Amino acid sequence: NKPSCHKAFTETVAILVGDALQSLAFEILADKNMNIDCAVQLHLVQHLAKASGAKGMVLGQALDMMPEDTMNLASLEDVHLHKTGALIEASIIMGAHVALCKDKKTFNALEQFSRALGLAYQIQDDVLDLEATTETLGKPAQSDLKNDKQTYPVLLGIENSKKEYLSLYDKAMAQVEAIGLEDSLLAELTLLL
Repeated sequence: NKPSCHKAFTETVAILVGDALQSLAFEILADKNMNIDCAVQLHLVQHLAKASGAKGMVLGQALDMMPEDTMNLASLEDVHLHKTGALIEASIIMGAHVALCKDKKTFNALEQFSRALGLAYQIQDDVLDLEATTETLGKPAQSDLKNDKQTYPVLLGIENSKKEYLSLYDKAMAQVEAIGLEDSLLAELTLLL
């Protein structure tokens, strides 16, 4: 129940904090005292740079700033796959690299898992924006609606958005089960979504 960074400390400070946290992630990954192979470490840095940069989160943020009247379901999905999805995928795939996974089937399943999970997360967030209270969300409820944002509920309706969320969640869990991780921490964390 505390105000977000931009409310407590100004938008300028919040942007700088975001910049600092992003560079901190690279600082941690590049630490010479990490107990992993240097080639893996370099791959992690490259993967996070791609996911957070011009081909990932930054692209998603730029697409999200497009005029709302140009937004349709395909373009909205593209926004979310690059914003939320790119970072979720990076966290999953980077974990597989640290675990020294070499199996292409596993990587493919993890990529499909993270894409489905990223979209499911965003659709759930869109629905919660309409149905939850400000206190529950920790941010102003119905802010997407007030800002005329195109969201899944606006384009599909709330009930169809919930069906899509559940379908994507099932797809994500099917990928986890396909590689034998249904009893893993990854599956457990997914259940918390």
